[in-house]
Amino acid sequence: MEKDENPIHHAMDYLPFLENHLKHRREIREKSKGSNKELLTAHQLAFSAIISYQNRIQGLRYEAVDLAIKGRMSLLAQFIQGIDLTETAISEGLYANAANLLKQELEIIAAFDEHRDGIRLDGKTPRFKGMLARFGRRYGELNEIAHPTRQEIVESLSTFSDKGRYGPTTIPQFNAELYQIFYGTQAMFFIMLLGRMRSLFLEVFGLDYSEAEVRLATSALKILIDQGTIEVLK
Repeated sequence: MEKDENPIHHAMDYLPFLENHLKHRREIREKSKGSNKELLTAHQLAFSAIISYQNRIQGLRYEAVDLAIKGRMSLLAQFIQGIDLTETAISEGLYANAANLLKQELEIIAAFDEHRDGIRLDGKTPRFKGMLARFGRRYGELNEIAHPTRQEIVESLSTFSDKGRYGPTTIPQFNAELYQIFYGTQAMFFIMLLGRMRSLFLEVFGLDYSEAEVRLATSALKILIDQGTIEVLK
């Protein structure tokens, strides 16, 4: 039998891997949804408030001469663009990726505040000041999970154990504790972003929350407080 030297014939060898990977990720999403329905509801409520408020400024014009306003508008758009990607990583067991994306969301909020306060330095990582200083530890914890600096964390995210069998795996593994921490963290970031959206939209458009958005946000906030997620903000 002649050896097949044509790489094109093997170009689709990755498809079975992807199909299996996506199958397991869908299964993890179902486990995630069932592990804490209160957090799922809070996340959905807060996300809906963000999108509702954002939709009401679409098509409105403003003078883009103030760098602080331009910076905050751009950061808001960047945050919203990445919400679905971050949620997917959290819900489908890609926890190292999710940690990195949550770090980015927190950095966006910090940069937003620096633009608001007139202290943003282009090209510099934003610093956590004021109330955000409390999130330094959370940022460090996310950093440890996002980067392969601690072997025990790497192993916990990339190994399986089943009926005496144990070893590394490329298939994501469901972790209920990490899911709930990360999902609650992103929902908390939504609440934080909503407050910053309000200050920006009032300044630029004179546009406040609607009654529906207030109900969505306060309902989400109550759940997060009851869950202990927002204790850091008290």
